[in-house]
Amino acid sequence: MKLIPSPQVTPTTADAARPSMSALSKGIENAGILVVFFGFGWLLDRWLGTKPWMAVAMSVLGIVGMLARTWYAYDAEMREHEARRTQGLSRTRSPEQQAS
Repeated sequence: MKLIPSPQVTPTTADAARPSMSALSKGIENAGILVVFFGFGWLLDRWLGTKPWMAVAMSVLGIVGMLARTWYAYDAEMREHEARRTQGLSRTRSPEQQAS
């Protein structure tokens, strides 16, 4: 016998906003990476006297790194979704369906 009712779990606005906040944080992170790489290239340009080549090269390197990181993160996430999907399908199939 329960004297205190358990609270019902309902999605909150924070839960609903989680995907957009994740996208916002990724965007801010990408912009920060680009600023850091550009700044490092700018400092190298001032030190070596190669304006603007190091800033351009470091910016391109930062962009390529961000794209590679995004691609590998997306690929890993899709593999995880596919693994969960196939596990869910194998649990719902009957033994006869799995044999065929």
